[in-house]
Amino acid sequence: MIRRLVLDVLKPHNPSVVELSEALSHLEGVEG
Repeated sequence: MIRRLVLDVLKPHNPSVVELSEALSHLEGVEG
């Protein structure tokens, strides 16, 4: 089980870090 996921915000991402974190936050069992 993943307890904490740290996103590297210094590198360009596609999708953006914000979009990715929002998508992950909607997954079942994810808090934050």
